[in-house]
This record gives sequence, C-alpha cells and structure tokens, in this order.
Amino acid sequence: MVHNNIMININGVPKGGKITLPLKHSLELSNYEMALVHLTTYNSLCNVPDTTISFRSNSAMSPGVGRIYIPSGAYNISDINNIIKTHFAPANPGFTLEADPTTLRCRINLVSVDDVILGEVLYKVLGFSKQKQNRSGLSDNIVNIDPIKNIIITADCVEPNMITSKSDLIHGIYCFYPDVASGKRYTERPHHPVFFPITKHTLTSITITLLNSETLYPINMGGENFDCTLLLRPIFTS
Repeated sequence: MVHNNIMININGVPKGGKITLPLKHSLELSNYEMALVHLTTYNSLCNVPDTTISFRSNSAMSPGVGRIYIPSGAYNISDINNIIKTHFAPANPGFTLEADPTTLRCRINLVSVDDVILGEVLYKVLGFSKQKQNRSGLSDNIVNIDPIKNIIITADCVEPNMITSKSDLIHGIYCFYPDVASGKRYTERPHHPVFFPITKHTLTSITITLLNSETLYPINMGGENFDCTLLLRPIFTS
C-alpha cells in the first residue's frame, strides 16, 4: 500500500481530446487525492473542423455546382476567404467573405454564385443563423471566430466534482485557456493546486480528456503535444 506523494507525468498528442497513460506498475491507493500542478502545450486550437463550402455558380466560364474543402484548423475570416479565392480563377471571384469592423459581423458578397451552403460548424463560427446563403449581406450574429472560452481537463480516476453550464457533473481537475498567440507555447503552474479525491483503489492507467467548456465536446488541439504533471498525495484526517 502506497503512503507517499506520487508525481505522474502525462505527455502526448491528444486523440479525440484524450490521452491515456498506462502505468508500468499498478498503484494500490487508499484515501488519496490528486491535483494538476503543471501543464505545457501550444496554442493551435482548431475553431473549424474538417468542413466544406458548397456553391452553385452562374458564371458562364464555370457554371454548375462546386465544393471547397476546408481542412481542420484555426482560422480567422481572411484565412477562409483566401481559401475561397484560391479555388476560383482571378477572373471569376465567385464570392468573398470579409469582416465588418463596425458591426463585428461577417459580410458575404455573392459575385457569380446564386447559393452558398456553409459547413455545419462554419456557418455558426461566421455568425450566420443558417447554412444556406442566397444573397449578399451581413451575418445575423457577431462573429464567433474563437468559440472556445475555456478548456476543462478531466481525469477518469477522480470523483465527479464540477457542475458545468449544461448542468452536467464531470470529473474535472483543472480549467484553463492558452491566452497566447496561435502557435506559441503555453505553460501554467497553479500557485494553489486544487486536490480532488481519487475514487479508484487500484490505478492501472489514467485517462485525461480536454473538453470545450461551452459544448463539453472533446477539443482538437491541432496535433500539438500536451504535457501535464499530476500530484497524488494521501488525504490526512485528524
């Protein structure tokens, strides 16, 4: 039976928002608690998953239905517009997207297409209330180009402890947001780590999951490495 403090490092690229660390030797724990004491990652959060933009062209040069593929990534409006522009020949701009700095909305300009169908997540990110657009104009809502407000880290070995905005009770151990420029390294060391009781008496593995605090969906970290250190310690009772 273990009675000492234990440091466990979890390092890897999350797949589906998860990293599982199999323990080389199982830990027999009784009355233990756990806290996250360090994390390092890079800000390559994806605000748009793999998606497409479909359109119906009325151009004499290239009439018909077309589709533009947008790979998963972290985009602003100009990035998406550049992908659109590269799809069309310079003489046939098709349509464009641009940010309106006054209203903080997205403007769509239909040039030589009649209908545009934005991807399922993309239309919400751009502030539109529906996928199909058939006229030029501003989005209905303010652009939500950064839909991730916070990242919740959960661990499968602690008791449910965190009530979310959706009234779900989850196994949370930490909440953060990498407030650095895209692609930059982010490091955090909590000054006052918060400990949570461990519910498993025998640990053979630990799985952590990174969740979007708004949707509780697993987060795509853009293929970046995630590194965190967990401290396990006995709960001392008087």
